[in-house]
Amino acid sequence: MGRFGICSTLATGISTPKSLVVEEGMELRLDCKLEYQTDVQQHNIKLEWLYSPDSDTEEVLIFFHYQNLSVIVQDSVFSPRLQWMGDIGQGNGSILISEVECSDRGSFTCDMRIPRSSSSIYRSRIDLTVLCKDTKRTRSLRPSMLVEAVPKNIIIYTTAAGVIIFFVALILGSTWKKWSIRSQRYVYQGARI
Repeated sequence: MGRFGICSTLATGISTPKSLVVEEGMELRLDCKLEYQTDVQQHNIKLEWLYSPDSDTEEVLIFFHYQNLSVIVQDSVFSPRLQWMGDIGQGNGSILISEVECSDRGSFTCDMRIPRSSSSIYRSRIDLTVLCKDTKRTRSLRPSMLVEAVPKNIIIYTTAAGVIIFFVALILGSTWKKWSIRSQRYVYQGARI
């Protein structure tokens, strides 16, 4: 599109995992895939990460990237543990939180906009569950939360691999049995002659 005229939607959206489960003390990578038209100037993209604890609905800004500048909000609980892992040019708006704490549970929102070109705001939220080392708090987790820790495609691939291995073993076993019977016939026939 030319420089003059009405601008079409420059951003097409963002995507994040819906939920994540992580153990206390581990690293947590919050992935945010940015989708926008190739003619958008990267320095015009504004990306924000917001956090809301379980018990609170108010979102707090913890990180933003705009005009090729990445800023970790210094008064947030994440500032000493947060690191920018993204690359706007590659459509990557990811951050990393080291040494996850039980109190980090809640929701993280990736927010993208292109303020100079569009009034649209694209948001995607990740619900985070932290498995605490304190067994009393870990027991309070619902079993459905633990299922979310294992991606469904891993379960499918593991099951499919098991079925394939079973059939390969079955075929090899029957082939080995046939070969063994044939070998015995040759030995038996050789002994008669």
